[in-house]
Amino acid sequence: MPRERQKLAERNALLSLDGKESPKETTENFLEQARTRNRTSVGDEHAQEAQLLPQLVIFTTMRPDAQVSEISRQAQAIASWMDLEPTPKIVFQGCDPGLEQLAHHWNATVDCNIDVNFRGVPLFNAMVHRAFALQPRLALRGLGASARLVVGLLVNADVHLPRNLPQIFAKLLALSPEFFAVAARWDVDVLHPGNSREAFAQEHGTLHSYGGIDLFAWSLRSYQDLLDSDASSSGNRSVIGVRIPSFVFGRGKYDNWLFHEILQTRRWNLTVDITEAATLVHVRHAYPHLQVEDASTSGNFWTNNKRHSWEAFLNVHLALAYGSYESQLGTPLHAPFKLVPCLEHEYCVIQRRFPARCLCEYSNTAPRTQTDPVLRENKWWQCGSRSFEEAGDYRLPLQGKLAHQLDALLKEVVDPMTNLVIMTAATYEYRFLLMNFVCNLRRLRIHKLLVAALDEDLYRYAYARGLAVYLEPALIDSQYRHSLQCAFGSACFRHRSKLKSRHVYEILRRGHDVLWSDVDITWFRDVRPELLRARDAAPPNISGRSVWFQSNEPDPDQAWNGIRRLNSGFYYAVSSASTVTGLSRILEHAASSQLSEQPSFYDVLCGEHGEYRLDNKTCFNGDLYTHFLDPRVFRNGANWTYWVQNRADQGAPAAAILHNNWIKGLAAKQERLEAAGLAYFDPELEICRYDDA
Repeated sequence: MPRERQKLAERNALLSLDGKESPKETTENFLEQARTRNRTSVGDEHAQEAQLLPQLVIFTTMRPDAQVSEISRQAQAIASWMDLEPTPKIVFQGCDPGLEQLAHHWNATVDCNIDVNFRGVPLFNAMVHRAFALQPRLALRGLGASARLVVGLLVNADVHLPRNLPQIFAKLLALSPEFFAVAARWDVDVLHPGNSREAFAQEHGTLHSYGGIDLFAWSLRSYQDLLDSDASSSGNRSVIGVRIPSFVFGRGKYDNWLFHEILQTRRWNLTVDITEAATLVHVRHAYPHLQVEDASTSGNFWTNNKRHSWEAFLNVHLALAYGSYESQLGTPLHAPFKLVPCLEHEYCVIQRRFPARCLCEYSNTAPRTQTDPVLRENKWWQCGSRSFEEAGDYRLPLQGKLAHQLDALLKEVVDPMTNLVIMTAATYEYRFLLMNFVCNLRRLRIHKLLVAALDEDLYRYAYARGLAVYLEPALIDSQYRHSLQCAFGSACFRHRSKLKSRHVYEILRRGHDVLWSDVDITWFRDVRPELLRARDAAPPNISGRSVWFQSNEPDPDQAWNGIRRLNSGFYYAVSSASTVTGLSRILEHAASSQLSEQPSFYDVLCGEHGEYRLDNKTCFNGDLYTHFLDPRVFRNGANWTYWVQNRADQGAPAAAILHNNWIKGLAAKQERLEAAGLAYFDPELEICRYDDA
C-alpha cells in the first residue's frame, strides 16, 4: 500500500507535463522534491504529523466603525480559527478602537502601524509589507527558539477556516519549503448550529468562483530563522518585485492583482490553489459601507457597483495602471498547481495543464459554483458571466459623483467633538513632502486630513493614495492646472501660494474651525489640545475673534510679532464673522500685491508697520486678535544648527512642531528632512515608516 500511494502521488505530481508548463526549472525542481518527499512511509508520516504541523500567523483586519451584526459575524469566523491546532497567532492590522477589545479576547496582537485612507480603511500595500517584513517576528515572540515551521496567512475576517488547514500546509511544506497558496470561499446564506460547516457549505452553498481570493498563505521558515534574518531584507518588493499600489482593502481587485504579479515573479517553488482541499466558508451579507446605490447581496455585487463606489473604482484603476495585470487575470485558477484530496486523509498536488483555460473547472468537484456552465437551447454556451475593464474607462475623475467634493469630504474629516478641520495644500512637485506630512500625522494616530490640490496632477496622485483631496478648478488659472516647476518667488509660485488662504476661507465660511499646516512642517505631538486650551483660556469676547499663528522670529528672546514675523504656514482660526471678514481682507490685499500672500497676513492683522501690536506677542486690528505662538515650542527653521545637531524629537522634547522653512529649494528641504531623521515616507514602497521598522 505505501508503494501504491507513492506511485499515485508521483503520478499526480507529474500529471499534464505535456501541456502548458510553469517555468521549466521551477517545475523540475519541485517535481524532484515531490518524488523524494513522497517516499516517506505512511507510518512515519502519521508519527511525525504532530511535530510537523506548522505554526500559523494569521493577518486580518476589520472595517472601522463596524456594526454589531458585522462584528458578531466576524467573531464567529475568528472562533473557527482558534479551533485550529496548534493554536494560531492572530494579528489585527489597523488601529480602530474596537480592535483592541477583540485582540484582548482572542489573545491577539494589534498592529496600529498600518496606513489607512481617510475613512480609516487599511491600505493593502501596507498590510502586505507589514505581514511579510516585520509582524511575524512580533507575533511569535513567545515561541522562543522553536524550530517549528511558520506559515503566514492573510485572511478576510469573516471567513471560517477548516480544521484541516494545518495539515494542508504541512503537506505543502513537505513538498516544497517555499510555497505560496491561495483559496476561494464558499458562500452560504446562514450557518446552522450543529452542522459541519464544510459539509453544509458544500451541500447548500455556492463556490465563489468569479475569481475572488479570500486566503493568501506563504511559508516563512522557522521562528529562529526569522529572528536571525534581517527585517529590512523583506517587504513587498521581495514578494513581487514591483511596487504594490495603495489598494483599499476589501474593495476588490487587489487580490487578483497581487496573485498575478506573484505568478510573474516565479519566486516561489510551489504556487498552488488549495480551494478543493480547504473549504473556506463565508456568510453572505450586504455592503452598506461602500456607499453605493445597491448594497444588497443579490447578483454579482462587485461587477454591478465598481462604477458606483469610489473605493471600488479606485481599486480597478490601480490594478490596471500598475504592473502587468489585465482584466480577469490572477484568479485561483491561474495557479499552475492545485491541491486536491486523494485517497483517505491525503492530499495530492496536481499540475494544471492549461491554467484558467476553463472557467468551469471547479464544477467538476463542486455541486454549485458561480461559474457553472450556462446552457442555451440545451447547448453549452459559457462558464458563468465575465466582466472586463479597460484602463481608459477608469481614469481618476475630476468631476462627477466619483470625484471628491469638498462638502462630502468635510463630513468625513471634521472632528465632531471640536468642529475642527486639519488642512493643508500642495502641488504635484511637493508630493513627497505631502506624503511625508501624511505619514507624520499617521504616526501620531491622526488620519483625518483635508488636502486642497493646487493642480490636477496632485489631485490624481493624492486620490490614488487614499487621501481626502479635492480640487477647485475655478480657483486655478488654466495655465497652472498641471504640474509645473514653480521656482520660489516666481509668478507661478505666487499664484499657487495665494490659493491656500482661499481654501481656508471656504472652510471658515461653512462654520468650521481650521488648523492649517504647510506640508513642510513636522509635528512631534498632536498639537490640537494645546491650541484648544489656548482658545478656551481666552475671554469669551476674545476667543471667537482670535487666530493663532506661528512666529517666524529666529530669536525667541526678541518680539515674536516683529515686522513681517508672522508665518502663515501654521495657524489656527476659529470660525466666526470676525475671522471670515479678516481673511477676506487678506485675500483682497494679496490680490493686489506682487508678493506672496504671507506679507498680506501681517499687514492686515498687525499693520504694515506693526501699528496694531498690543505687546510682543499679540496684535489687534480693531476686529481680530492675532496671537503669536511661542517659537521655542512652535519652532521655525531658522536655526540650521538645531536641525543637524539636535534632532527635535529627541533633543528638544518641548518642541511641538518644526517648520522646514528658512531654506530655499525643494531638494534642500528633502535633504534636511533626511539629515534630521524626519523622513517618514518611503518613496520606493510608498508606505509610511514607523519606529518599530
